[in-house]
Amino acid sequence: MEHPDFPVEQAYLSKVLSYLNEYLPEILSQKDEVDSNVAYGLRHYNDLNPDQFIALTLNLNVQGALSQKLNQGKFALNKPYFARVDFNAEDEAGEEKSYYIGKMTLMRGLTLLITDWRAPVSSLYYEGRIGKAAYDCPDGLINGEISLKRQYSVEAGELLSFADIDITTNDDFLQAALGASKDRRLKDIVTTIQAEQNKIIRAPLFEPMIVQGAAGSGKTTIALHRIAYLLYNYDKTLQPKNVMIIAPNKFFLSYISDVLPDLGVEQVIQTTFGDFVSDFLELNLKKWRISSATDAVAEAVNLGQYNNPRMEVARLKGDLRFLKVISRYVGHIESESLPSEGFIVEGYEIFTHEAIENLFFNTYKYLPTVKRAAEIRKHLNNTLKRKCL
Repeated sequence: MEHPDFPVEQAYLSKVLSYLNEYLPEILSQKDEVDSNVAYGLRHYNDLNPDQFIALTLNLNVQGALSQKLNQGKFALNKPYFARVDFNAEDEAGEEKSYYIGKMTLMRGLTLLITDWRAPVSSLYYEGRIGKAAYDCPDGLINGEISLKRQYSVEAGELLSFADIDITTNDDFLQAALGASKDRRLKDIVTTIQAEQNKIIRAPLFEPMIVQGAAGSGKTTIALHRIAYLLYNYDKTLQPKNVMIIAPNKFFLSYISDVLPDLGVEQVIQTTFGDFVSDFLELNLKKWRISSATDAVAEAVNLGQYNNPRMEVARLKGDLRFLKVISRYVGHIESESLPSEGFIVEGYEIFTHEAIENLFFNTYKYLPTVKRAAEIRKHLNNTLKRKCL
């Protein structure tokens, strides 16, 4: 039997799709204009003109944002949202609001049509149950009551079905989501995130965390969703290009490559440790060559020599004792980096050796050695200026 709300839901979906069909050409037009400005700026770039540099930088940032909006909008034409939660906040005089949750935020003027799954209010869908509930946001804890939670099956812009739920786990929707993921690539799980997973994804940025689980338990999936969440909520300080995923091998990178783009996140660096080191050395020390991690194994298998020097070196590098040796060596380098006496100018000790040592090993311990030295240099210069005044 058809749900009595089906006509209302169908009408809302039609309204959203209609606006998307108006919205996307506008975004495309804006992007074409910015693309033209970027192309002109690159053709006539003058690195001695700071105004030109600023204008080009701004246009490149706008270009990236518009590209992301365009990609998200195109995806939304197929499936604009997957859930809805109706919430009556205590401080809003009994006004109940319906939040349709999808992979992007869509506003029509001042009207919110789609709420991003990473927004604070979306936690009500993932963790709240019918009745009293609350969610945390920059304005503090918002208390209220959930009157409805609903999951949708929308494909190719057509509403196939929906179901009212109390918790996120709905067997039919969960089985459909799992069945849709039976291919060679990892998929996002925004429609089926469980309360425990949601807590991990939305944990504070600077909170240390260990996620432990058996193979195939979803650790990587949750980590990727957490990256998407952090980039959304800390967009002023955290940029995709400053995030790096280091995977064990290229097959793994290929397996996870679709998740972040499907979540609307582009430009995150995804590499293996070997490739990262190779790129670094090629950039800074061109005389070095990095062998593939599989070269030693392939050589041993092909030649039948499992105790050759190359394999012995590989075994040593994979041993925790090697880590201890490297750590001792780094400690030695740090100690040798310090001067043997204090900072003395014309026989007057401006800074004692103990004070320099304290700055190096305590105050600036969180920095790499070279940056520690730079910070100490600044500290000494400032101290010298103050004492000379």
